[in-house]
This record gives sequence, C-alpha cells and structure tokens, in this order.
Amino acid sequence: MKGKGIWFFALGLAFLVMACGEEPSNSPGGNPTQAPVDKLDYQALFLTTTIKSGPPLDSNTTTATFKFSCGKGKKCAYKCSLDSSAWKKCKSPKTYTKLAEGDHVFQVQARTRSGKSSLPASYSWTVFIPWGQVVAGSGHSCGILTDHTLWCWGANADGQIGDGTTANGFSPIQVGADTNWAQVAGGDSYSCATKTDHTLWCWGGNAKGQLGDGTSVSLPAPAQVGVGTNWGQVSAGADYTCAGKNNGTVWCWGDNWSGQLGLGKKAGRTIYSPAQVGGETNWGQVSAGADHTCATKTDSSLWCWGDNGSGQLGLGKRAGRTIYSPAQVGGETNWGQVSAGADHTCATKTDNSLWCWGKNWSGQLGLGRKAGRKIYSPTQVGGETNWGKVSAGTDYTCATKTDNSLWCWGANASGQLGDGTSVNRYSPTQVGAGTNWGKVSAGTDHTCASKNNGTVWCWGDNASGQLGDGTSVNWSSPTQVIIK
Repeated sequence: MKGKGIWFFALGLAFLVMACGEEPSNSPGGNPTQAPVDKLDYQALFLTTTIKSGPPLDSNTTTATFKFSCGKGKKCAYKCSLDSSAWKKCKSPKTYTKLAEGDHVFQVQARTRSGKSSLPASYSWTVFIPWGQVVAGSGHSCGILTDHTLWCWGANADGQIGDGTTANGFSPIQVGADTNWAQVAGGDSYSCATKTDHTLWCWGGNAKGQLGDGTSVSLPAPAQVGVGTNWGQVSAGADYTCAGKNNGTVWCWGDNWSGQLGLGKKAGRTIYSPAQVGGETNWGQVSAGADHTCATKTDSSLWCWGDNGSGQLGLGKRAGRTIYSPAQVGGETNWGQVSAGADHTCATKTDNSLWCWGKNWSGQLGLGRKAGRKIYSPTQVGGETNWGKVSAGTDYTCATKTDNSLWCWGANASGQLGDGTSVNRYSPTQVGAGTNWGKVSAGTDHTCASKNNGTVWCWGDNASGQLGDGTSVNWSSPTQVIIK
C-alpha cells in the first residue's frame, strides 16, 4: 500500500505540471527555449561555399568554367545562377558557353539534404572578345572577332549582313554559328568571306552574279563559292568580286561592263562564276573598286584594269577610257599595298611613301586644294615615308601611319573623315590625337577602324545602322561598336 501511494503522488505531480503548461527547459537558468534545431539545419548555419577558380576578370572568350566546393572532405549538392537567372542544380565544374560581351555575375550555393542553402558565393568578370578585322561596305559593315566568329550590321535589303533576313541591323549580328571565319569583304549590297579551311562564301545582292554561284538570285545567308579549298584573299567591289588563290592566281566574277574583271575585250558583260585573270601565278594582293581593279604581283609591280574615265588606272593621260586586261602602272617594282576606290586609287610603296591618282573632285587624292580634278599618274601624297595601310572609299581616303595614327581626307558631308566636322579636306587630316589605331576601311559614306586594344570604331553616315552603335544617328567622330 505504501508503494502504491507514492506512485499516485508522482502521477498527480505530473498532471499538475502539465496543467500549469510548463515544459522542461534545455537552457541554463531555467528560461524556456525553442525545440532543438535539426542537426542538418544546424549545419547549414555554418555551411560555406568557395569558388576555387573561374575565368580571368577580363576574359577574351565566350566560355567560362567555374570550380567550387563546400569544404575539404565535404559532400554537398549545389545550385547555380548566371546573371540573376533562376537557380538551377549544378555540379563542379560548371561551364557556360556563348556568353555575350559585357559584365557577368556567377553565383553558387551549397545545399543540405533538407534543402537549406549556404550564403551564395559570387564571381564577377567581364567578357570582351577583341576584333580581328573590320570592313565598311556601302551601307553595311562586317567584322571578325579573334574567336573567328563573323558579325555584320547595317543595311540588309538584299541580305548583305547574312543573318537570313532582310531587316537592317543596328548592332552587330552574328552570321551563323561558325567559328572558322578568316577574312571578310563588303561590297555595295553584298559580302564575301573566306574561312580558315580556305573555302570562299558570299551572300547578299546578286543581280550581276557577284556571289559567284552561277545565278543572279540574292542570298540572305552565306553560300559557298564552288567547292575549292584554296582561296586566299577576297575583295568585294560595287557589283563584282575578285579573289586570289593560294597558287598565286587571281579570279574575278560579276559585273564586267567596264572590263573590271580583266578577262579581255571579248568577255561577256556579266560573269556568274569565278573566271581566271590571265594565266599568271604570281599575283599578290587584289583590290576591287567601283568599276576598276588593281593588284600587286610578287615582284612588287602594280597592275590595274577596268574603267579609266577619271585616270584611276594610273596609266597616264593617253591611256584608253577602258582597259580590259591587266596593264602595268609605270615600271616600278617597289609597290606595297593598293586600294581601289570608286574612281580613284591609292597605294603605298615599300619605302612607306603614299601615292594616289584618279578623280579628285572632293580632294580624295590628298594633294592639296590646288591639285587638278583628275590625276592620271601616281602622285605622292606629301613627302612622308611613314605611311602604313591605305583604304580608298567612294570619294575619300583614309590611311594609317607607322606611329599608329589615323588620317583621312576628301569628301566629308556625312562626317566620314572622323574629324568632328562635315567639311571636305584636301590634305590628310588626323582623326583625333590617338596613336593606337590598327587597320582602317573606307566605305561609301562611313568609315570603320580597329584599335590596337581590339576595339572597333565607326563614324560617318548611319542611316541604316552601319556604325553599329544601336542607333541611326550620324557621327562625325569615332564611336565604338558594341556587341549587345
């Protein structure tokens, strides 16, 4: 009976405690606390995520790989986010491809089995792919990045920017997804480019057979010219194309109204497929203008053919108006690089002097205000011997010097000289004060040029977006081209 009484006393005390609503305490001093934290959730409070490696802070590739962990010897699950996108399950290493140019932020969190996550670890970096080449066509532009992707922008009524549409592009648009483009050329309403496998591709307007595919049908995307894999350099003119092969031959096709294909007087007025210019195998660089063509040979001699109405062939005042086959310019064998414009031509010599000839109505020869309107033979521009590369546009010219400064002269109604004005210049005028210019390309009324830091800048007419700045506003000073 005595033991039974003790049992009832204990039971009653328990009911009394429950009735008072008190619970046993797990904290010193007897103060009430919450129930113990689940062991896995408790670990989440001390869980950290570390990004062990990522791309360079200034990256020149569109691919980025990250390695991360939650501590030595620990096994964790992860979720990742790029540029504030939705969190997704991921594993280390995590790779992203085809990243756009600009700033990026990568975040990663370690997760417990119960779904609790650590604070995110972040990694910020900038993607910038340097430009390797840029060209200015009539109302469009194209360029190749150092990753060998091809981008075009501007007028596209004939499909000349190659994106499969006929809508203008006001910012650079990638042409397909290939990463093996080598060199690009822009004509009046079409474009051509070579690939690293030495194939040749053209697209855009084709009324005169300038795409070289045997038809006159325009193409809004690149189409291969024949099946050859031995193409070298290509040059796009107004409505015709010329290109060199690795064996030293030169081939031309398209409009031949003025003999600009160099195929002789009996050749047709339109040639729809590549035709060899003569039988020589010692051609160097070729340049297609509006209706005339010039090219160097490996012996550094210079040859021109086609329309000669303004003396643009440099053969002297007595030469005929049309020359149907290559004719040597003088007897010198010290020519370097040549550029054929609309009705004028400029070329450098191996001593880095610069020479121009042909039409000079707007001062495009750079010979000063008192020079004649037509110059029939090569005439030196100033007395400098520090010229680099030259590019002849419609009625203006631009050239770099060996100190990497940039100079332009001639017509300037659209600001294509880049000097901040719309005033014609009859002598070379420096574009800004920079000495970090690389290569320049003069188009119809706009100019594009690269800098040594891999950026590309354009200026002049922008009615169709050919400056690539996202607007249609003309600029009389260089404005940077940004891939968006």
